[in-house]
Amino acid sequence: MRSVEGKGRVTNGKIVSTATGLTITGRLHDAAAGGSCSWVRFRYLTEGGEPVHKSYKTCKAGWSAVTLETGHVLGVEARVCRGTATAVAGRCSAYAGVWAQGG
Repeated sequence: MRSVEGKGRVTNGKIVSTATGLTITGRLHDAAAGGSCSWVRFRYLTEGGEPVHKSYKTCKAGWSAVTLETGHVLGVEARVCRGTATAVAGRCSAYAGVWAQGG
């Protein structure tokens, strides 16, 4: 998955089901250093139907590890964005499914 202009991307990672929920790992890449950052934004629904959003960023050129630990969830989606060290600038891919309960 890539950001709109292609400078940020995230790899397909690994999803492990644990007794307490999911552990999702992957790698986030930033192709441009110097004031801009790549972000991966996750959104998911808890088993109670509550929405949760979590974001991870890298501001250095190259690959950085990303680990998301959730409780029990109904589904997880992600998108890749570009921004600064403090905020997403709105140049994001569409959300794509990462994991869904029951397949």
